[in-house]
Amino acid sequence: AKHENSKDKAQQHHYHDDDDEELNDESSQGPEVLKYFFFFNYIANATQQQQAAPRFAYQTKPPKAREVPQLIHQDVHEPMLQVDMLVPEPELNEATIKSSPLAFMSVFDSLQGISDTKIDVANQYIEQMKEKATKIEKYGLDHLDVEFTSCGDVDADLEKLKNEIIQLQNDLFKLDETYAPVHAKLREINSVETELERYQDDYYSSIVQLRRIHSRINQVLQEHQIQRDSAMTALQATELQQGFMKSKISDKIAETSIKIDTLQQQLAEAKQDRIANQSYATTITGLYSTYFSATPQDEKDYKSQKELELEEELSMCNNFLTGLNEFLKGLKKLRKEQRNRITHLEQVIEQLHNQRAAVAEKIGKSESDTIEKLQSIRHEFILPLKQQIEKRMRRAKLPSKDDELVKSNRGAALSLERIVTKRVNRMNQVYKKLQDLENRAMTTGSREYLRGLTEIRELQLIMNNQYLKQFFVHFVSKANQIFHDFQLASMALMEQTTSWSYIFI
Repeated sequence: AKHENSKDKAQQHHYHDDDDEELNDESSQGPEVLKYFFFFNYIANATQQQQAAPRFAYQTKPPKAREVPQLIHQDVHEPMLQVDMLVPEPELNEATIKSSPLAFMSVFDSLQGISDTKIDVANQYIEQMKEKATKIEKYGLDHLDVEFTSCGDVDADLEKLKNEIIQLQNDLFKLDETYAPVHAKLREINSVETELERYQDDYYSSIVQLRRIHSRINQVLQEHQIQRDSAMTALQATELQQGFMKSKISDKIAETSIKIDTLQQQLAEAKQDRIANQSYATTITGLYSTYFSATPQDEKDYKSQKELELEEELSMCNNFLTGLNEFLKGLKKLRKEQRNRITHLEQVIEQLHNQRAAVAEKIGKSESDTIEKLQSIRHEFILPLKQQIEKRMRRAKLPSKDDELVKSNRGAALSLERIVTKRVNRMNQVYKKLQDLENRAMTTGSREYLRGLTEIRELQLIMNNQYLKQFFVHFVSKANQIFHDFQLASMALMEQTTSWSYIFI
């Protein structure tokens, strides 16, 4: 090994010496030789680098460098996702909204408010009449509780008492006369409410049935329209093919008819040739055997082979012609049945359109009658009563609700516990109303959804108006604050009541 290493080193040294000698020789030859020398050295180095490059196995591709993808547009945004409605879209036309349960509720609330106002006025009249009647009764008692000062003359005192009693009776009569229209108006309001409730029940029972019929007719109409469209599509798709088949069959029938005529002519000629070729004796023998034979001979025994072949071919052509005619009749019958089916479906669709129009007309008439009735109640009954109440409040002949509220606040007629109880009941009603509203808004029924939607639309109108929104938010926050204070007061009152009960125990 040492000998081989020394030999390699010697060879390398010899090569280097040879290269130095060649370089010295070439450098002495001039600049052109140097150019060729550097060119060949460059080619040799490139060849060595190419040979030294890593090689891959058969059918193995070198790994590709991973390039970072570049965005084509720098202002690329994520797509917007659209979610379909889970609730079917209701019919939000003006007539449906004006005849909705919300419209009836509005009228009932107005009637109830007027009735409450009239009842307050009636209670005030009743209290005044009770006071007058009590005074009259006191004058009739033995122990007089009325303030009376005698003038010294008995007759004058009696006359004075008589005049006072008559005056009280006149005042009581006037109060009764003034109260009579209020009582009559209360009875009228009650009768209007009862009639409107009955009308509402009848209206909703009929309108629900009509809308159910209308939806059912729509469903059946869509089914028949789909059947009609599919039948027309099938007819249009097969009409061209049937026309092509009919033309081919007609050509084949004409060709077969010509062939049958030709065969019949050939058969007649063959028969004439056979009769002409027969001898007289053969004919007499055949007639004699036919006449005296017990079993009559068939005519086929005398026919030639050509006649038999022509008859067989003629029979096949006749059968083929009969089949073609039957097939053509079947195509015509099929096309006629398809057209009759389309005609029948169009007639049914037209009848369904008429029925749907009639039901829609009934629904529209019922809604218009309902709107007219509600409008008449509002304009002919509610509006005059409201104007009358406003005038009465302005004249201040009798104490109004505001005066009673001021008196109650001054006199503290209601206890704190009763105020808290009333407030809790009122807020429970409000929360129940909101819960019903949410349930109607989340339901899949069109009518219930419409009821909730009309109330939501009113809230939207309030929220869209800046002033109404500010008032509404302030009112809600104030009401919540008052309700919270009442709850704290109620808890304190309950704790105080519990502590006092322990003390008493």
